[in-house]
Amino acid sequence: MYQQLIEDISYDLNIRKYSTESPEEFHSRIVYSAVSVWMKYILLDHMIHENEAEIKSKNYHYRRTSEILDEYINLFPSVSYWMYPDKNIDPIHIIRNRLIAASEINEVDLDGNITLARKKIIPLDKNVSRLIEISTPNTEFKYVGLTKIIKAINKSQSTLQIENSLELVNEFKKPSYYTKILKLDFKYEVFNVHKNNKYEKNWISNGRLDSEIHLLRKETKQVNYWDYLLLLKRADNFYQYPIHEELIKQGFHYRLISGLRQLNENPLAAEYKIVHDIVELNLEYNLPRYEESFLTTYAWPKNHILDSWSFIVPLELWDIVARTIQMLGYKLEET
Repeated sequence: MYQQLIEDISYDLNIRKYSTESPEEFHSRIVYSAVSVWMKYILLDHMIHENEAEIKSKNYHYRRTSEILDEYINLFPSVSYWMYPDKNIDPIHIIRNRLIAASEINEVDLDGNITLARKKIIPLDKNVSRLIEISTPNTEFKYVGLTKIIKAINKSQSTLQIENSLELVNEFKKPSYYTKILKLDFKYEVFNVHKNNKYEKNWISNGRLDSEIHLLRKETKQVNYWDYLLLLKRADNFYQYPIHEELIKQGFHYRLISGLRQLNENPLAAEYKIVHDIVELNLEYNLPRYEESFLTTYAWPKNHILDSWSFIVPLELWDIVARTIQMLGYKLEET
């Protein structure tokens, strides 16, 4: 019976198991997407006007989603680790925040109320568009990650607002961004731009400062929290540019890391493998918030819900994903 349920959901969402995927991995992908669908349908509870979503509180939405997720995990216990890789993880908050970031769900006020996004068709590539719509469309669709895609003939493509990370780092070579410091009177870690194998550390404690520009981090009083700064070296003088914490929340330091690796002719690597109608993508390092949100919208995290280095990408979207990764500064390597 449970196997039939998975097959029914797979058929409804048009998600297929690929040849090298384990049953546990497939079930996790199915449940991840299915829960995101239910999160949208919950916003239609007690609907007064047909096809018009009610405004719901996040508390109500959370309780209803918890019931559904718990039922899925009872039916398919193997997805439990994927959803809860750590006991402090809350997959409902994670998926809902991703749906909000993807504009599938809208926040309507500061009181924690949400509603369903209006129908929209967004051209992604020449032959595929994204469909934001809760009802089953008349045209054939496929569920990917947290959204739907449909076949289309588009004159325009999605415009990705991605800043070239190498150009960004070159811009930050200008002394006008910095203030001069007499010496480094604090303990720091420097990002290792010369790392050439997975066993080397990304961050080196009190590492050598033998290049023109470096990314440093230093511990704060908060546990597991760092302050980041760019350090410019000119002759024997040091100049610093503290990176604002709001930029850190957006992953700005990851964009700088990509640019610094390119500057030192050692770009970050992204390995990929095409398996039938999906692409397994493995990244060397973390993504900035914009690119990570892009992938969690149109693809599935591979190993668990918080996996930000490995993704299952639909083949239909591989060209646009590849362009996104390359624009950030990654070197693609097929395996």
